[in-house]
Amino acid sequence: MVRQTTLPEPWKSLADSYGGVAALAEAFCTVQKTLHNWAHGVNVPSGPARKLIVEAFTKAHLPIPAFGRQSIPPASIPEPWQALAEAHGGVEALAKALGKVPSTVYQWAEGKRKLGGPARVQVLAAFKTAGIKPPKLPKL
Repeated sequence: MVRQTTLPEPWKSLADSYGGVAALAEAFCTVQKTLHNWAHGVNVPSGPARKLIVEAFTKAHLPIPAFGRQSIPPASIPEPWQALAEAHGGVEALAKALGKVPSTVYQWAEGKRKLGGPARVQVLAAFKTAGIKPPKLPKL
């Protein structure tokens, strides 16, 4: 007899959209036990598996779960930063165009890092060029 595998949300919703845990495990080219361990944080998916998981949650319009202690920030930046990133082909491309690393762009978008000096001018110009209304930036 096969033991019923229970998954926490949002994994359960994703499994339901695939027709069950077995179908979801098959879609990720893994077994149900591994899927269960990922969902419960026992193991962390890596490389291609992580990419498949992020794509599946994104397509299903479900929040991407945390993997281990880190959550994946895929479309986790607020508008209008998300629109600006999409206009540049992603956060990595936007960061490269600004001469910064992606983590800096995420920190600016979340308000965890001050945006000042030449970078502020570059970012405002990028919004203007893309035809996107820039967010209200804090005064320096």
